[in-house]
This record gives sequence, C-alpha cells and structure tokens, in this order.
Amino acid sequence: MANSNFSEPDKFFESHTTLQLLRDVECEEFNTQRSFSVRVGIAVGLTNAYVKRCVSKGWIKVRRIPARRYAYYLTPKGFTEKGRLVRDYLSSSLDFYRTARAQYVEALQLLGDDYTKRDRFHDGLTVDEHLSRLLPEDSMVYYNLACSYSLTDHIDESITALNKAVHLGYDDSQWMDADPDLNNVRTDPRYKRIRRQLEVKFSSH
Repeated sequence: MANSNFSEPDKFFESHTTLQLLRDVECEEFNTQRSFSVRVGIAVGLTNAYVKRCVSKGWIKVRRIPARRYAYYLTPKGFTEKGRLVRDYLSSSLDFYRTARAQYVEALQLLGDDYTKRDRFHDGLTVDEHLSRLLPEDSMVYYNLACSYSLTDHIDESITALNKAVHLGYDDSQWMDADPDLNNVRTDPRYKRIRRQLEVKFSSH
C-alpha cells in the first residue's frame, strides 16, 4: 500500500489492523479511537491514521453525534474491502501454517535421526510414532518407524510398520536387507514374506 504512514514489512499487521477496524465498525463495537487503540495495542495517533485512511478510501463514514462523540458506519465499499481482507488473512494464515508444519516435521525428522545415532532408541521411537500420525501416507516415515520398533525389540510392531511402508511405496530392497536397524526382524519369517511381496510388486513394473 502506498502510504507513508506504513512500511512494507508491516504489511500483514497493517491489513490485520484495518480488518479489525472495519469489523468493529460493522458490529458497532468501534466506540472511540482510544478504546480501539487500547484493545488492539497501538497508539491513538496510529488508530487515527487508520480511520482517516478508511474514510478517504470510502470504506467508512463518520458522523458527529451529541456529547462530542462520533458515530462510525461501514459503507458498501467498506464491506467489500472487509471481505477481501478476510480472504487475504485466511490465505496468509494457511500459508504460514503450511510452512510452519513443514519446518516442524523436518525438525522432528532430524531429532529422530539424532536420537538413533546416539542410541537413544526409545526417544527415537517416540518421535517416529508422532511422525506417523502427522504423515500417515509417507512410506519413509513408516520405514523409519519399523526401524525404531526393531531397535526397541517391538518385533510385531516393526513388521506391521514395514509392511505398511512397502504398501505405501517403499522399494529399496537392497537397503532393507543391509540396514542394521532391522537386524532384529530380518530372521522373522514375516520379514521374508514382505521381501517376496516387494519383489513381486516391483518386478511387474
């Protein structure tokens, strides 16, 4: 927005504050500039700048009423602008959530790897179980979960997780046969059935 009162890095704050102002005016909760300033946590002078801008844009109208007070009204243009700001706010919030979630998952994966390297297998298992709930369709997540179950002697759970990893698309049979994390399950007959299943599944491709 081209306005000397606002800087570009504050774009999100500016849009959100404008949205709050328009919403309060629409709901008849905008009583005074001072009360809005206190509630939102900005200076009265900045609130006044927002009000003036909304008036100049034709989004709100101000009418003086008795007792030296003012009444604020949302215009049709203001209603349209409020709708646009709501859509932008939701879009920005979803983008932030997706980015934060991806970073959170990556941090968990690094933490799980670190626990395993330091032989903290039960801590690593806790992380991998959590990741499987966050990413229930990720074959690598279930392969790592199978490894953690194997390292903590949960053989049945390891076989189940490994079977699901293959079902979801895990196909690195050579590493599966060499991975030391799966040593505890590799002699289990069910492991051999999973290997045969993997060979059949990908030999047909």
